[in-house]
Amino acid sequence: MIPAERTCLYSQDMVCPYCGHAQSDSWEFDRDDGEAECGDCDRTFRYSRYVEITFSTTPIIGPHKLCEYGQKYDAEENPIPETDADDQEEAI
Repeated sequence: MIPAERTCLYSQDMVCPYCGHAQSDSWEFDRDDGEAECGDCDRTFRYSRYVEITFSTTPIIGPHKLCEYGQKYDAEENPIPETDADDQEEAI
């Protein structure tokens, strides 16, 4: 039986669905899905790895306040200055 503090779904490490052992080498697997053998009970189980992608952005030209942490961008209060492609290349 799997210990109450462990889960087989969306955990940081692979957890054996048979015995609840957390697989400490989970990060070494290079495929997003496949089969693995439990390091404790030696039983084979299937796994799937899920990856979350997030983005952060910063302005290229001059100081410009688009948003602060936790706040939404308001285009009327903070209009983006007009520039052309040549200005952007010079700023880089």
